[in-house]
Order: sequence, then C-alpha cells, then structure tokens
Amino acid sequence: RITVRRFSQKFLVTAHYPSHLYTSMASSATACSDLRPIVKFAPMVSTAEVSFWTKLADLKLNELRLNEEPLPIFGTFAASSITNRTATPIPPRLRIDSESLEKNTDDYNSSSISKNESISCNGKIILLNTAESFKRLDKQSSLDKLGERIAALCKNCSVDGDNQDISALTSFQCVSFLDLKKHSAVYWFAFPAIAPRKPIRFSSMSGPLRLREVFDDSQCKRLSVAVTYMRIREPNYRCPPYFIAINLLKDGLPFDAKSSKLPIRCTPLSYSNYMSLSEEEKANAAFCFVDPCSLPENPGWPMRNLVAYLGMKLGLKVAHIVAFRPSALRRISTDLIESFCERCQTNQNTDDDFVNVEYAEQDACSGANHDRSLLLSVSLDCDWEDYNVVGWESNARGKMGPRIVNLSSVMDEKKMAEQSVDLNLKLMRWRLLPDLDTEMLSKTKCLLLGAGTLGCGVARTLMAWGVRHITFVDNGRVSYSNPVRQSLFEISDCGGAGGSGGAFKAIAAAAALQRIFPGVNATGVVATIPMPGHAFGNATDEAAVEADSAKLDELIKANDVIFLLTDTRESRWLPTVIASSYDKVLINAALGLDR
Repeated sequence: RITVRRFSQKFLVTAHYPSHLYTSMASSATACSDLRPIVKFAPMVSTAEVSFWTKLADLKLNELRLNEEPLPIFGTFAASSITNRTATPIPPRLRIDSESLEKNTDDYNSSSISKNESISCNGKIILLNTAESFKRLDKQSSLDKLGERIAALCKNCSVDGDNQDISALTSFQCVSFLDLKKHSAVYWFAFPAIAPRKPIRFSSMSGPLRLREVFDDSQCKRLSVAVTYMRIREPNYRCPPYFIAINLLKDGLPFDAKSSKLPIRCTPLSYSNYMSLSEEEKANAAFCFVDPCSLPENPGWPMRNLVAYLGMKLGLKVAHIVAFRPSALRRISTDLIESFCERCQTNQNTDDDFVNVEYAEQDACSGANHDRSLLLSVSLDCDWEDYNVVGWESNARGKMGPRIVNLSSVMDEKKMAEQSVDLNLKLMRWRLLPDLDTEMLSKTKCLLLGAGTLGCGVARTLMAWGVRHITFVDNGRVSYSNPVRQSLFEISDCGGAGGSGGAFKAIAAAAALQRIFPGVNATGVVATIPMPGHAFGNATDEAAVEADSAKLDELIKANDVIFLLTDTRESRWLPTVIASSYDKVLINAALGLDR
C-alpha cells in the first residue's frame, strides 16, 4: 500500500507493508547486501585559540611542572549558522579558549553564563613532558578507555545520575607536548564515539531530509520556541546537546499539532525522561541533537554517540532523529527570559509548556528563520556488543596524525625570553633543587658597585639565576682594552668622536643587559665612591663627595643585596659601613685585590 501526503509543496511517498512481511524482508536484507544509504557523519574539528595555549604553557610552568596526570578542560560548539545558500558549508567545530582551563565545570559555566548560546563539553588534556613520551603513548588504548565510559553509560539502565552522565556523549580528549623553549605545541584531539562494525544505515532508501521541506513554517517555529522554553529551565539557560521533541512526528511523518491542539514539547534526553513518556509518545518521539555541522548531506559527529545511546540503552530498532540547525542559538539574557515567560503564561492553553505560534515569529531567541535542520530516520538494528571506538582527529593534511602550533609568531619577544629563562630555573628546581625559591630571586634587588670585569661577570650570572633587578654604580668609561675582558662591552662602546672617551661603563653595562634579556630591569648610575685617605682640595670637591655619599646611601638602602666589585680596598670601606648600618646582605668579591 502506497500513501502520498503533501507537506509544504512537497510530496512524501511512504510504503506500508503487512507486519508478517517484515521478518522476511529483514532476512532478505541480511542475505544480500543492504542497498540502503549509509549514514556518514562529519567528523569534529578542533579550534584551539592562542589564548588557550599561552595559558596552558603558564599553567605547566608554574603549577603542573612535571605532573602528567590528565587535566580537566572544557570546550564549546555552536549550532551551524549558515544563513544563505551561497555560503560554504563548514564541518562541526569544537572551540577551545583560555576559559577552557577553569578549575571545574561550575566555574566554567558561571564564567560563560553570558555565552549560553553554545553547547558545553567536558574533556581532559594529557600534558606530556617530552616528545618521546608523546610518541610512545598508546593513543588507541587511551581512546578505548573513554569509549568504555560511553559504552557503560549506554548499557547501564540506571536512572540515578543519568542527566549528569549524558555529558559523556560529547566528551573529548587532547594529548599534547608543550615545547616551552621553542614556543610550540604538538597536540592531538580525539572525540570518542561508539562505532558498530555494521554501519549505521537509513531506515529507507531516502537519505536525510531538510526539515523545512517536510514541515510548514509554523512547525519549524514551534520547534524553535519549544527549544527556547526548554533552555530557560536549564542551568545558565544553556541548551542541552541532546533532547527529545514530543508531538513533532507521528509515524515518522510531520505531526499536525496545530489542528490537534497539542503543543510541541522538548525535554533533555535522559533515561528517566524517556521512561516517563507514554507509550504513544515513545513511539513517536523525535530525538534531537544540536548539530554544529552545516554540510547538507551529513549529520555532525555528536549524532554518533546518540545512535549508540538509543540502540544500546533504549533498545530502539528505528529512530527518528532531528539534526537541529537553527540559524543561531540566540543568547538568552535575564531580561529576555522575563519577557518570554510573561508572553508564554499569557498565551498558554491548559498545558504549561504550550507556546502560541504567533509569538514564535516575534521571539528573538528562537532562531527559526533560515533553519537548516535535517530529519533522519535511521535503522539501529546492529550488534551493539561488537563495536570499535573511533574519533582521533585528522591533521591539516587530512591524515591521521597530530597537529603542531607555533606560538612564537604571535608572542611578544620579551614574554618568550622570560618564559624560556624561567623554564631553565624551574627545571633545575624540579629536578635538583626543590627548595630553590625562584620567585624570591626574581624580586631581589641587587646593587653592583663596579662595572668592570667582575661587575660584568656577576651581572650575567645573576641574570642567569633569575634576578630581574640590577643596578650598576661606576664612574669609569669603556676603553679599548675592556671588551676582551669585560663581557658586556663591545668595540662600539669605546672611544668617541674627537677622542672624547668611551661610554660610561655603568650606562653601557645596563643597556647591554637589556639587549641580552629584555625582561631585566637594569639601571646604570654614574657616581664616584668616596674613599678614606683620598683628599679633596676645595669646596666644589667637598660638595661632590657629599652628593656621592648621599647617593650611595640611598642606593644601598633601596636594594637588598650589595656586591663589592671594585678593585681597591679603600672603595669598599664606605659601602661596607653603610650596608652594615642598614643590615643589608653584602658580598665582597674583590678581597685581596689592591693597588
């Protein structure tokens, strides 16, 4: 018997067979090759922003250190937003940003409450310490463990905790090695999915249908508004990734809810919600998922685990699935909710969930216009005990393998230098000197009295150990004999036009440190250290000595550690007295060198 029905200028042809023929048809399909189309799912693609990698590098450097335990992360995907026929379709994408590293799901959701138009996914990242560890990791075994969790959810018919565990269907994993010295990351995302060895096929010879081709405009708008009404009952008004639409279909065909006065209702997918439906509602339920894919013939990757859930947990043999692709899932604000609820209460029938269709056209968050949703009727008659776990993302060349991101082109040179220097120090602390306080070293202010051979060497060593505040004091100039002995000077610092002399050593040394490492705070002070036994002849000399003494007192008082790097015993006397009076740490590195 053939039934022809007309919907929105389209004709649907349905073949009805007597019930006793289904058994023989099934055996015939098994005996010969099944000609029904195979459902081809569009794989998920990761989009990890630079802010994610920079924050992750900082976390690795300062908190995780050598720890390789999995770290929870969170990602989001949005409904496909193609709104015109000429736009290029895009595959489903999972977005990872700096907020993905929040400590827990509650923190992430609360920080992203203003972004409730996206779907939140739970995942984990495994940060390995070496490239060799990344290569040796048994990646398939790691993926299988995630698949076991999904399979356990699908096989367990317990009602308790089902609403929370449904998030496992959209879980993901990333394995990564961060090369903090080269500022690059090798990573590989996986989106685990249960894939039966027997492929999922459509229940008939027809493939996916566009929802707007089989539904009239009012039905599409009713569905979108029902989704919005479901969202305002959810935490932070986020749309659940999977939900059940009731009174949308009847016998796999559009259900004329308007004439029957029955509203379209949406409820999050869970075992308990499904079991609470009447038998008629179960038979006609449409299982929906928010589809981030806009490809016209392929549902997005989230549908893979949905069909496993329906087949393994609910025991369905045929399922009617809606790949929900509104023009956009609009952001819902508190003001919009109050307005929406007020209109819903004013225009409801006896059912609290009913939303009058005339208000759907005005609703700002329904996203019904330019709807590209798909209707798919699929067969779930598979051996769900015989399956593989798939989901590793292909690389930029379209082959199975990791991806590489180079952060050096987008990072500030000063920041890169600081990270590299800090990494060396922290590696020494993690492996050799656990009590080394690198933060204290970075805050310590060092005063170097003398910018000669000792001053240059000490300054380079201090900088290598993480000291970030260095002040030079010297009144000499760079001569031609200095660069070969004093590492901070070059030939360009010597001499000058008309033989006026070289650059001041203190100024040139500070400038050289900043060229070597922009993260250092280096200062040069040109001053003479007053020495006992050195007479001064006039009032001008006396005033200069008093000024130098006051300046030296001020510098010693402002710094934490004083290095005596001068080459005469007399020049070390006054700094020693002043440092002792202020109880400062003073290091004498020139003992015994005298003229």
